[in-house]
Amino acid sequence: MLSGQGVTVAVIDSGIGVNPDLKTSLGIDRVVMRWSAMTGSLTDEFGHGTHVAGIIGGNAKASSGPYATRTFRGVAPNVSFISMKVLGDDGSGEVSNVLRAVDWILQHKAQYHIRIVNLSLGHPVVESCAKDPLVPGGRIPERGGTRRRRVRRKLGHARLRLNHLAGDRSERDHRRRREGHEHLPARAMTTSRATRPADRPGPTIT
Repeated sequence: MLSGQGVTVAVIDSGIGVNPDLKTSLGIDRVVMRWSAMTGSLTDEFGHGTHVAGIIGGNAKASSGPYATRTFRGVAPNVSFISMKVLGDDGSGEVSNVLRAVDWILQHKAQYHIRIVNLSLGHPVVESCAKDPLVPGGRIPERGGTRRRRVRRKLGHARLRLNHLAGDRSERDHRRRREGHEHLPARAMTTSRATRPADRPGPTIT
């Protein structure tokens, strides 16, 4: 089983709440830094970011013991986290804040030993994927407005792994993607039904 010891994952989402599954055996929070592009609380007011963090590195503390019928453990239960809050209490946010979060990660990756960046969010089709800064084929303007680089390429050059959570898309969306109009590519940054909290819609950005 993977441990994740010594690895830090930056989760760009709705934040990460305090949760027993995300602490060490000594009860120390494994979220080593909480950053937010939103005003107000640093914690997760929507619930999705904490949910994603549990999949990545939950240690099953809350689902263990004599009364537990099932145990839910994440992929790497000793991993550390950076909480990057870009979504509000309704699960919505702005692309510009996602890009701000990426820039912060690039500036602080050595300080916090960040090796993986997780994006599990998306938004409706509004333009060609060639113009979308969040997709593999998209580009973002650098200072001066003349140089443009993909988010994935920026992270790749910094030796950071970008993890996408692919969502379930309709045939119409797949057709639009093939025609160059799909805002989110095959490995889209969107929440799938399999991992979305049952009582809440998935996060969206505009």
